[in-house]
Amino acid sequence: RDTTSLLYGQLMVEIIRLSPNRCELLRAIFGRCPRAWQQSSGSELSAETMFDYLQSETDAEVIRSTRSALPKKLRKCYDTVTFAAVRGADPDGTCHALPRRRLWPCWGMGRRCRPFEEGIKGGDNETFHFGETGWLADEVSYSLLRGMVCEHEVSYRDLDLNA
Repeated sequence: RDTTSLLYGQLMVEIIRLSPNRCELLRAIFGRCPRAWQQSSGSELSAETMFDYLQSETDAEVIRSTRSALPKKLRKCYDTVTFAAVRGADPDGTCHALPRRRLWPCWGMGRRCRPFEEGIKGGDNETFHFGETGWLADEVSYSLLRGMVCEHEVSYRDLDLNA
């Protein structure tokens, strides 16, 4: 059982509350603003361009300010999440561009291997699917979710489904 999953859920709710739009949410997690990157690169953030986005410069001040705005009990979890999102985890000597495991801003609509990097996987729970599907597909979807999160109290419970 993953005892940190409930904490991660609480963290995501708080980041959604702090982020008025989906670009600000990705900026708080990945340390890079998708909108600014898209303007400077001339490309939309997508599965085909995300490696360029992830290799762009990070804004450490955004990460610091987001961290300080979070409740203290969520800051260690935020540090772990941003480490995986901004820098990756498990550096791999055979893949100098990016580590094998990290959070992804988008991936495409399947768990396929990228043709240029055979060992990297994505498209499942580690992927935010920005601009693809779900609550980060577009601003309307994000606004609906954020409205529910901000307007209602969210309760957290740890349930043992095997009991």
